[in-house]
Amino acid sequence: MKAKISLILISVFCVVQIDAAVLYVGTSASNGRIYTFDPSGNGTFLGYAGSPVVGLTYSSSGALYAVTNTIQGRVYSFDTSGNDTVVGTVGDTVGSIAIDPSGTLYAATSSNGRIYTLGANGTFTLFGIAGVGITGMAFGPSGTLYVGTSASNGRIYTFDASGNGILFGYAGSPVVSLAYNTSGSLYAATNTIQGRVYSFDPSGNSTLAGTVGDTVGSLAIDDSGTLYAGTSSNGRIYSLGTNGNFTLFGNAGVGITGMAFSIPEPSTFALLGIGGFALIIARRKYIS
Repeated sequence: MKAKISLILISVFCVVQIDAAVLYVGTSASNGRIYTFDPSGNGTFLGYAGSPVVGLTYSSSGALYAVTNTIQGRVYSFDTSGNDTVVGTVGDTVGSIAIDPSGTLYAATSSNGRIYTLGANGTFTLFGIAGVGITGMAFGPSGTLYVGTSASNGRIYTFDASGNGILFGYAGSPVVSLAYNTSGSLYAATNTIQGRVYSFDPSGNSTLAGTVGDTVGSLAIDDSGTLYAGTSSNGRIYSLGTNGNFTLFGNAGVGITGMAFSIPEPSTFALLGIGGFALIIARRKYIS
């Protein structure tokens, strides 16, 4: 009897695919319609916030948060199917919401410039005061909170983790939205009919990044660093090119007052190939 040994080589290759980010768009429609837009600019209805949306933000846990233009300052969370849940009530009209790197939700009031954080029990707790209506917030990667205000000169502040605020710079006109680029630039859209958008360096020096040509309602930045601006008058969405020109990306059909990008999730696929590890099969062959 002889034993014949067969050696079979098998490899498993893992291919990681990063799913494209989705752009969420909140509108000034009386029922607070929210849409999603794919990378090609095609919009799909997601759900209703019940009242005009004034701000959107997206959590790394996969939840979309929306705040509505109500005197109670209700904040909702939405799942991927568009189902909403009230997560808390600020108790005053909210002008902006944002999420810090740890996942904590912040809400700021447009009336008196107070900033609140949402606790696990659904209660908002005072974090800091800007002293003037807040109309835009964005976090830098280090956790610094940037706060844009409705002041006529567009004052922007930074707040540390203890809620202490200091003046950062001026946008020249009331701020309507802020967005932070991971390359280190803060973008601010101002309440002007030209839709001027400025970029700020870490020292608070501003440069005109581009002009949309219409009143901007919200800014958002995708995972590649591209800046998007949504107009509050006709619901058009523009992307900013490297040449400083804004190009039409999509159209919501109604004024845009909040935008946020999802955080791309990786998908893993397993492929079989040759090489890598060995599977040994022993076969017996009888010879008489």
